[in-house]
Amino acid sequence: AHVEQLGRIGGCVSLILEDASESHLAEILEWLKTEDVATGEGFYCNRNLVTKAFLEGSGICAVIDGASVGFSVFQMYCDGGDVHIVEVHPGFRGRGIGGQLLEATVERLRKLGAQYVDVECTSRGGEALCRRHSFEDYVDPNNYRNEWDDPELRRYLSDWRPPVRSPWS
Repeated sequence: AHVEQLGRIGGCVSLILEDASESHLAEILEWLKTEDVATGEGFYCNRNLVTKAFLEGSGICAVIDGASVGFSVFQMYCDGGDVHIVEVHPGFRGRGIGGQLLEATVERLRKLGAQYVDVECTSRGGEALCRRHSFEDYVDPNNYRNEWDDPELRRYLSDWRPPVRSPWS
């Protein structure tokens, strides 16, 4: 398993990022459900995606003192990847854990061969996080979107850029 020790968060505990696995699921699904019931927010509605990603090795967990306090879910395609979810337990937000999860996820996708990473932001906080980490607006020429759609952002990992297609082709 990939384990990365990242040091102290808030001066008191160590954060470890490790491959997400079935052993993290029950705890994470429990706090996602609690957040959903209490606020109507969070990613409990995506529990099947989270479960599938954890079982397939497409996730990273943030762990403090043995407790799972955050996670990311990603997917690799031919030449790029998607970050589907970056989520931090409500009691641990505002400590930089989401940013560290996002960077670890981008780095994992880079190691898998991604030339770019896409994210569709479903919250203002998520969009702000991604923009702080060098994601920029991206308009997919093959996907027609409107002003009601969530922002789609992309971060390039190299000098590569997709070829510009003629609007008449």
